[in-house]
Formats: sequence, structure tokens, C-alpha cells
Amino acid sequence: MKREKTVSVCMIVKNEERFLGRCLESVKDLVDEIIVVDTGSKDKTVEIAESFGAKVYYYQWDNSFANARNFSLSKATKDWILILDGDDEFEKEDREKFIDIVNNSKYDGHFFKTLSLNSEADLKNYTCNLNLRLIKNTGEYEYVGAIHEQINNKIKPMDYGRFPSEEIRIYHRGYIPAVTQAQNKRERNMNILREELKKDPFNGFVNFNMGNEYFALGDVKSALEHFDTGYKAMDPRQGYGNKLALRRILALIALKRYNMALEAIDEGLEFYPNFTELIYYKGEVYEKQKKYTMAIKTYEKAIEQGESPIYLTFLNGCATFRAYYNIAEIYYSLGDYEEAIINYKKAILCDKSFWPEYTGLAKSYFKILEDEKETVKKLKIYFDLENKGEVVILSMILMEAKLYNGILEELNDKLNAVETDQSVFVLGKCLFNTKEYIKAYYQFRRLPKESPYYELGIIYIIIIKILTNKEIYEEDFDKITNDVKRKSIMLMNSIAKDEKITIDDLPEEYLSEIINILDIILSTNDFQLFEKMLNSLNYINSNKVLLELAKLYHRYGYYSLAVQEITRSFKEFEVIDEVTLDIFYKNLFI
Repeated sequence: MKREKTVSVCMIVKNEERFLGRCLESVKDLVDEIIVVDTGSKDKTVEIAESFGAKVYYYQWDNSFANARNFSLSKATKDWILILDGDDEFEKEDREKFIDIVNNSKYDGHFFKTLSLNSEADLKNYTCNLNLRLIKNTGEYEYVGAIHEQINNKIKPMDYGRFPSEEIRIYHRGYIPAVTQAQNKRERNMNILREELKKDPFNGFVNFNMGNEYFALGDVKSALEHFDTGYKAMDPRQGYGNKLALRRILALIALKRYNMALEAIDEGLEFYPNFTELIYYKGEVYEKQKKYTMAIKTYEKAIEQGESPIYLTFLNGCATFRAYYNIAEIYYSLGDYEEAIINYKKAILCDKSFWPEYTGLAKSYFKILEDEKETVKKLKIYFDLENKGEVVILSMILMEAKLYNGILEELNDKLNAVETDQSVFVLGKCLFNTKEYIKAYYQFRRLPKESPYYELGIIYIIIIKILTNKEIYEEDFDKITNDVKRKSIMLMNSIAKDEKITIDDLPEEYLSEIINILDIILSTNDFQLFEKMLNSLNYINSNKVLLELAKLYHRYGYYSLAVQEITRSFKEFEVIDEVTLDIFYKNLFI
């Protein structure tokens, strides 16, 4: 379809070199003018923008996104204005819809779906919001609000009927944890919001946004305080109302206030009866309360109702693959593997790219067939094994299910032909877990230094040397740049050699790394070495040591040992968490 009307893309940016090229590449053929307003970049942001022919303007940051956004709009000269951030990406499948709107729309603007990704590459793992993305360039509209700015009509009362919602997707990577941390976005946002709360402490929208910031930082109690304040002040008809109601429920769930969460869900459904996410999370609450029959019935109700309408959508898949997957997980935990398989398959039919479905399916088939090779054959039908990428994905799924022999028997030749870091690591781990230590050693040595698996491969190499009584050199440890990983494996090596250890107590951050190494050793079934290596936990200054050890035992089916460590934890430290409490009650009488 040919575009008949002109479009300016307007964005405000600061230090967006990581994603800006991808953003502009996704829209360069959809727009006639690129307006980039820079608020103080110190990286290659401006250089990247100019490489796409952008008109770059500079704006002195004044802690107001609305002011900066309005400055960018003032520079636009085309019929329509497309609003983007530097870490957005336009979904290419929606280009024709966009062109049709630009050519034919009689409205003043359009809301598009913003899919906020939780990881950089996984386009299926997101939460959804509606944001105004397209505005007719009449000079009639402006943004208001220092942060999370909203559109406003400068001339007459705002009529949101002039701004329909569209099924056009824009991926947003701005709140991936690594990005927010690197750019100090949380601190920046909260400073602005504090100033806004000084002006109006009961403002529903500002409290909603402050609650979101606290929630993202893990301070759920503070988040709930702001959600409660905002909830009391809001009108359910306001655009953010359904999200505030849901965020408040999620905070109650995170704080284990399950009965209050159920009350809030029922109240939310009175306001928003078509909000399927509320039904889905009601199922999750029942599941956490171990009311499994009620949980399954509630997930089935979400499936029957169908996905929320566009103006309510928050989490994708609540009426499809997520609901079926949760039902399958319940059946698996109850030992009903046939029903688990049925529901894992339904989840796959809804969304073939949600990989945990396949891991659950593999584990369920293996429980019934008790044969790794036959289990792998069952899974192979879902993948194109002429596609190297799908070979790797299948092998990673099967590795997660611990079907190492099955991978070597059914996929060895395919993996060897792929020649990627992932395939090398998968084969190395499979060989290691089938006690082919020498072959595994040479496999791990093939990993290049730039590989994300390189340091983990070095840890495996050192463990192989420990298992086979080979000399370990200083340069082996020096290859590990992560200080916690290096010191952890050095401690393990010293224990294995019965060397005198003079280190002080290690901080809690070492716990997960030590447990990861113990996990590798336990997978070999070398119980004598494992028991010796358990001494490493004595050097960690944390009251969570016994709980993490219990979780490790539980993963390998040593249920009585898990219960024993949970009991010790409660007696010695008076510490227990939700996961280990569940393990305790499920396995107390085994």
C-alpha cells in the first residue's frame, strides 16, 4: 500500500546508542522526517541519529518530559506525528495497518499497543499498555505532566473519542532491568515524581506511577502504600484505572495477602468485567493457596472468557497459553502426567514460542515413558530440525529437562553441524552429565572468550580436573573475570585438595554461585566429593544457606534431605520461605 500522507517521527533521547539504530531502522520507510531532540547524550546517540538523516535539536533538560516532548512536536512539519522513544521498535507486520490509518483516518490521533519487554530478545515476554503514538499535526495538542506525560487539547476540552485504540504494536526495551540500572531511570523517575507529589500528594496518577517505581525496585510495601492512595483517588473510568487496580492486586499477592487480593480482584471485576487478567491472577492466588481444583476452574474461566479487549490488555496469553501452561503445571505437580501433557499441548497450540511448555511436556513424557530417547522423539515433531536455530532451541529445552542421553542419541549429529556457542555448550554439558569427562573437557575448551558461556565453561573444566585428579593452574582461575565466580571455584578447589583455608566469611552474594557449583557436582552422583564440597557453605555469612541447600536437594529428588535442611533452617535461624514451606509440606511424610 502506498502512503499518501506525510509523517514526522518525533523523539526525545539521551544516551540511546544501544537501541536507537534498531528503532530508526524499523520506521525509516514509514516516515518523511525524523526529529530527534537530544537532552544531553554523551555516547554515539547523535551520530547514529544523523546517519539516518535525522534533524537533531538540543534541549536543556528541565525535569519535564512534557516540555521536551512539546519542543520536539514544535519542529515537526508533516501531516502526522509519530511519537517514539529511542528504545522502541515498530512491529514490521503492522506497517500496512499504519499506512492505512495515515491515509484514511478522520481522527485526531491514535493509541497503539506498547509491549514493554522483560528481556532484550524475547518478543513474547512483555506487559502491554496503550500509549498515544500518532497525532495529527494541527498544533491543537500538547503534552502535560512532568513524567508519564499525557496529551491535552490547548484550545477546547479534551475529547478522547477523537483518539481510538489500534492493534499496532511497538516494542519497548526501556525497562529491561539492565537498561534501567545502566541509565539510572528509576532514580530519575522517582525524583521527578517526588516533586509532583509535593504539589499534589493525593494525585491518583502520580501515586500510581510512584508505586510502579517502588514495585520495580522490590519495595512492595512502599509500592502498595502509593497504590492504595492512588486507588482511593481514582475514577475507574480513567485510562490508567484498570492498571492501577491490577498493580495493587499484584502487590497484595507479592506480600502474600491472598484473601485481600481475592477481595480486590472481585471488586476489580465489578469495574472491569471483561478484564481477563484479573481472573487469571485469581487462579494464581488459588494456586498459591494450594486450592488446586479452584485454580484449575478459574484458569478455565479465563480461557472461556477470552483475552481482554485492547483497552484493558496488560499481560499477553492470560486466556491462552499462560492459562493452559499453569493448568498443566498443576497436574504435573499432582502426578497426573497424562492431563499435564494434554494441557501443555494446548498451550503449544496457542503459542509455539513459549519454551517452558516444551520443557514441561518433555518432563511429563519422560515420567510416563521412562525412556530418554523415546521422549526426545516425542518432542522432535514440534521442531524443524533442518533449521539450525530450532535444533539449538530443542536441545536447550531438553537440557533443561535433564534428558542428556536422549540429546546425545538423537541430536548429536545435528548439534555438531550447528557450530554455535550454544551447541558447543549443550554438547559439553551433555557429555559431562553422562560422565564422558574427557570429551566434555575438549568440548568446553572450544568456547571462545567472547562467548556468554565461556566462564561457565571454564568452571566445568576446573570441576572436570577436580573429578579426574588433574593439576589446576593459576591461569585456569585467571580466565574467570567475575570475582564472585572465580573466588567460589577457588574455594571449592582448596576444599577438594584439603588445603588450609584462611578466608573470612563470604557475603551472601556468594551463596547462589556456590549452590550453582554444588549443583554441577551433585549432577555427577559423586556423593563423596559432594559431601566434601558442602563445607564451602560454612564460609558464607547468610541465614539462607540451609534453605538454598534444601532447594538443591529437592531438584534432584532427595526429598527427605530437603525436609531435613528446612527443619534445621527453622530451628537454627527461624528462617523459611514460601518455596521451602511448600517443599516441606509436600514431602514431610515421604
